[in-house]
Amino acid sequence: MISDFKDFERDAVSGVWRHRNAAPFDYSDGDVHEEYVYSAIRDAGDVSTSSADLTDKIVDWPSMYHLSRRRANLLRPAASWFAGKRVLEIGSGCGAISRFLGESGAHVVGLEGSFRRARIARERCRDLDNVEILCGTSDDAENLGQFDAVLLIGVLEYARKYLGPEGTQRLLATCRARAAESGVLVVAIENQLGLKYLSGEVEDHLSIAMFGVEDRYSAEGVTTFGRRALGKLLADAGFEHQDWWYPFPDYKMPISVLNDAAMSGEVQGDLSPLITETLALDPQRTYKEVFSPERAWLPVFRNGLGGDLANSFLVFSSAMPQQVVPTSSVAYHYSAERRREYAKQVRIDADAGGALKVVRSKIFPESVPVSSTAVMSIEDDPRFSGGSHWQQRLSMIMATEGWSIEDFEGWFDVWFKAIVDRVDVSSERIDEAFLGTEISSKFIDATPRNLLVQDDTAVQFIDLEWRLDHPIELGYLLFRGVYVSLGSLGAVAVPKADTPMRFAEFFEAAMSSRGVVINPETLERYMRKEMSFASLTSGKSVDFNVMVNARLHVRPPFLEELTRARDRLASLEADVGYLKQVNVEKDDQMQAVNGELLIARDQMNSLVADVAFMKRANLEKDVELERVSGELMVSRDQLSSSVADVAFLKRLIAEKDLEIDRLMHSIPVESGRREDAVNDAAVELMSAHGLASEELAEIKASRAYALEQASRSPRSLKTTASMISLAASIILPDALKTPIRRMRQGSKKGPK
Repeated sequence: MISDFKDFERDAVSGVWRHRNAAPFDYSDGDVHEEYVYSAIRDAGDVSTSSADLTDKIVDWPSMYHLSRRRANLLRPAASWFAGKRVLEIGSGCGAISRFLGESGAHVVGLEGSFRRARIARERCRDLDNVEILCGTSDDAENLGQFDAVLLIGVLEYARKYLGPEGTQRLLATCRARAAESGVLVVAIENQLGLKYLSGEVEDHLSIAMFGVEDRYSAEGVTTFGRRALGKLLADAGFEHQDWWYPFPDYKMPISVLNDAAMSGEVQGDLSPLITETLALDPQRTYKEVFSPERAWLPVFRNGLGGDLANSFLVFSSAMPQQVVPTSSVAYHYSAERRREYAKQVRIDADAGGALKVVRSKIFPESVPVSSTAVMSIEDDPRFSGGSHWQQRLSMIMATEGWSIEDFEGWFDVWFKAIVDRVDVSSERIDEAFLGTEISSKFIDATPRNLLVQDDTAVQFIDLEWRLDHPIELGYLLFRGVYVSLGSLGAVAVPKADTPMRFAEFFEAAMSSRGVVINPETLERYMRKEMSFASLTSGKSVDFNVMVNARLHVRPPFLEELTRARDRLASLEADVGYLKQVNVEKDDQMQAVNGELLIARDQMNSLVADVAFMKRANLEKDVELERVSGELMVSRDQLSSSVADVAFLKRLIAEKDLEIDRLMHSIPVESGRREDAVNDAAVELMSAHGLASEELAEIKASRAYALEQASRSPRSLKTTASMISLAASIILPDALKTPIRRMRQGSKKGPK
């Protein structure tokens, strides 16, 4: 078989064969859900279809779909046929069906588009050498060879989504090419016109009520088909021979599987209870229905429309006649969720005349009970018993609006009389002693679910499968009958006002109508006995608080539900209108803010430009300031020198004045030399004064320029002003420097 995988490469870590050109595949239950399922399987010690490790990990719908034992019920009727067959499962998902096929002895090739889901499937089949998991699509199956069976379990409805408008025909053509000449195509899919969907339940893939019924599917989206349409598609693809079966509540979580003969009324017996009993066990049921499916199935059966209105289809089709399920079998019913040693199959066979026979067997015959406290009896009924199931009668009563506790008590009375008659106990005095009467444990399963009635008269109890190693109290049996019957109901119609809803209240009312008051201690003792028995048979613990608070779920009337939905819709429309107005106001505010933002942005750009200009101007002023500062430093040095010269000149002038005065007094008036000296000094001083005036004008001009330059740099203005002020106060013309030098030299020689 591995030699056919030439287009695939084995992933060393996961063991999955991956197509060399594998592309991403977008189908997923979600990262969190799929990683949880993978870890549950990876960590489980037992990954078989009977694994308690896996069922203990069920926490929501995705984990239930991938881990529940009920998944395998779909193909259990054909388990023996698959042994030794080469099987291609297209869309193997997380491996629940692949695992069952492998355990049945088939040589399985599971083809899954999602690598993560393929990895999970490989892990689920990790101990099965006869199962190989490939990651690829139906288009990648071309070179995988021929198969005795090709499976499309919950896959055909996705063909148009992944393969285009003609995807359904294209996928069926692939299946025909991969099936051997005598090969069988197995298809499981929802019925577009199933009674479940006609009653108002949402379409499974899109979660919209009436979506499929109104044929609102798109050309490239998920789609389901009615029976006739699906039959024609299969025939056109070359699968003319078709054997139709109908899983309930649907193909995903089946409990009962019936064929055409059972659904059309061709057999001598009413098998509708096999359907109605499963409806309450549909985990996807929302109970938002316009009518009660439990009641509707009765006329559907009477009119032979069961196959057309079944919730799901299971079709075994082939190019030539093939008998996958034994011809004599017309129905199967499974109790697979018990402890594995107690899991049971009920097969109903029909003879040529339509007479029915019930055949019971263990689903896992190799499992041995770990306790001798409870013993399950496996006995065949050579003849199917007629009559109506009393449990079904309760379902009809409570599906009618306005039912009351009195209606329940009337129903309870028929069963009560049947019990009293069979356990041979006098009912003349019903009291606590009566309830404490010990009876054989063979009656522990003599509940209304197993009572057949004709014309409100009990006929017989059927399927009394349990025996305990000790007797039971009659009161406990009466309690158990009430709890088991009420627990088997899904939702009930709105009852009469003030009708109790808790299971305990129903039992108390039934006993009270017979003059017995149940005290709390007795009620608790019955509850704990039932918890112990349920745990013993199912392998699961039962919470006492759940038992105490168990109550009926009331299904709101359709019109009331519709009114509430309309009110809610009106409220939502008002909210939408308000939000639209708010949105308009927000848009206006956003426009105003955007306008302000644009203005602010322009202002910011202008400021940025101004800042850049100021930076450049400031840099230029810094350069100019350095130049002026240098000139001022030179001027300061010059001024310092001039100050010294002026000081010297003042001293010299003072000395000259003194010398002149002395000469004036020492030289005779008539002396001509005195006058000449004075005249010479006067002329020299006048000349020096002229030169000093010219130098003073130049210094004033320099002072004005320095003030102008300093005004451009505020940081140095103060310093510059003080320097200019100093310069102005000590002006000394350069022209005086020469006369001063002369006078200094002359002063050294002494007066002439």
